[in-house]
Amino acid sequence: MGASRDLEKLSQSWWDKLAGAGRPDQERAARKFMALLGWKDAACLTGEGEEGPAGALGFQVTAGGRTLVLYFVKPGALDPPGAVIDQGLDFCLATRRLTAAAYRHKADYTFVTDLVRSYLYEMRTEELLLSANSFEEFQAEIAPVLQRREAGQGALDELRRQPRSYVARQLREWVGQWCTLLAEETGQSEQAAALALDRLLVLRYLHEHDILRHSGWRLRKRFADIVGAAMAGRFRGTGKAFTGLCHDIYFDWKADIFAPLPSLDDGLEHDALAGPLLGELGLIARGKFKPDTILESFNFGAADEKARVRMIPEEDHDRRAALNKVTPAGLDKLHFEVDIQDEGYRAVLHWYDALVQAYRQAAKAWKAQEQRNDGNGEDKDIDLFAWSEQDAKRPAALQAPLEHAIEQGLTIYYASPRQLRIARVILYLHVITRFEQEGCRFTRFPRLEASLKRRPKTYQRAGSREQAGAYSQSGQWGAM
Repeated sequence: MGASRDLEKLSQSWWDKLAGAGRPDQERAARKFMALLGWKDAACLTGEGEEGPAGALGFQVTAGGRTLVLYFVKPGALDPPGAVIDQGLDFCLATRRLTAAAYRHKADYTFVTDLVRSYLYEMRTEELLLSANSFEEFQAEIAPVLQRREAGQGALDELRRQPRSYVARQLREWVGQWCTLLAEETGQSEQAAALALDRLLVLRYLHEHDILRHSGWRLRKRFADIVGAAMAGRFRGTGKAFTGLCHDIYFDWKADIFAPLPSLDDGLEHDALAGPLLGELGLIARGKFKPDTILESFNFGAADEKARVRMIPEEDHDRRAALNKVTPAGLDKLHFEVDIQDEGYRAVLHWYDALVQAYRQAAKAWKAQEQRNDGNGEDKDIDLFAWSEQDAKRPAALQAPLEHAIEQGLTIYYASPRQLRIARVILYLHVITRFEQEGCRFTRFPRLEASLKRRPKTYQRAGSREQAGAYSQSGQWGAM
């Protein structure tokens, strides 16, 4: 109880007396605060006479194999966490700057406080684990796990993380709010406005998984500069910079999701729209931009559409048999039709991966055949004409498997603009993931329009609609 009362007095003193005090007085108060929580050996991260980002005093402590960075800011430097969360955000500008600084110190957790308002983040996902709008909330929620003894025993690691459904709902609400606002301000339909948000989702993920960097393309810096300026309130020029970046990704890398849409792009060039949108984007945790979370964010609306988001791909024996018996000679003819209406969204990614895996297996067989034709690798004169003839027979699927699987290996049927939107977004995210995982040379994005087709009204699984469930188990398909 004594420590609790001392913390309360210190909080009051910080706001009443120390707001205008010099750095030595503030550091003494911060160290007393930490000592009351058991942290008596904190290493100061700012030198004498020096302030950290947002005018903060930074300290680093370690317990239980975890590094915790604590920042103390002057009264009023932090936005109320409740207001931040209500906007669908995870950071205010001050906490974003401070957590960015904490990365340099390899922090596992970052705590930011003005001794009234407080934020506690896990750095790996940037998740806002706990927050407090008042000292009383800090005492009740944060102080118990911030005690040195409890932290050393794993209290921070044991804090409840929000389930994916909750995180996805936050992302969905933020996207929905901006779709409505963009539609109102630009005079576009919400469907067109949603395209702007979809571009942002893909860009944000591409920023974290930059498959363009090997070409010398400076996507990460360009995007970070635009978002950083917007977060700092320097809106001038952000609209044109953003639409210019989208244009360049479309022109240089053939990403159709960024294809010009003049009526929407003209609206987004207005800094009064683009600036706040991009500024808020920078205040959302990276954990919200995982592919599974983005897909889950579409889990709303009609019950059948919600089911399609979570539907687990069924095994299709006909497709699997085709994959198992395919030879290099027949590889380019291997083709599957995936119906989102019946199979859900995850089936698109499942059979895309299955095709790529078949290509990889066929590539091994093709290489083995080449070695046999070359006399098991024995040295001999190179016949360029024979080599050229042999190479011309090489299946196209082996030359660019990640692109070929979409452009030639799949037809993906969608029954509504919503299904098209979701399929397009998750495919872009998945392609980015696969290129990064495999380290393939990236020259362009696959042409998704080659595989995404409107579902014909007469299209259905073999048999009647009543039999659709049974046929979905067997994988049989009706004639077009």
